Amino acid sequence: MNATATRKPRQLKPVTGSARWIDKPSGPSLWGRLAITNANGQTTEYDVQAFLEGERIVGFGLAKDDDEIYSIALTQFGWECSCPDANWNNRDCKHARALRAALAAVGITLAMPKSEAPKQPEAESCCNDCGRLARDCACFDDP
Repeated sequence: MNATATRKPRQLKPVTGSARWIDKPSGPSLWGRLAITNANGQTTEYDVQAFLEGERIVGFGLAKDDDEIYSIALTQFGWECSCPDANWNNRDCKHARALRAALAAVGITLAMPKSEAPKQPEAESCCNDCGRLARDCACFDDP
């Protein structure tokens, strides 16, 4: 007899901490330096730069001093970070939350991109004989 053990789902601690600007964001790419302190009191500094598509901000890059880089994309579903916590645990990570709060603290808020508008249905043609929609018309049905 083979017994299979079931693993209890891991309980994740809420994402908490704080962020402060060392160099406030400036210029069109909002370059700045941000310090993020996690719930354990560990602080990591990041160079922050916006990713631009034309003049529109579509995301941010956060680079640590050891050259580890996280990308945060602004999507219709929210701020999506490339870090392991965001990807493996499918949640808002400390990077996205801290950056959002730090930007708001200096008066920068970004609207989420809107999803593409649903396409309008094509106008349906009407029967020239009875005036009904072609799909409802019986003028061309076989007797």
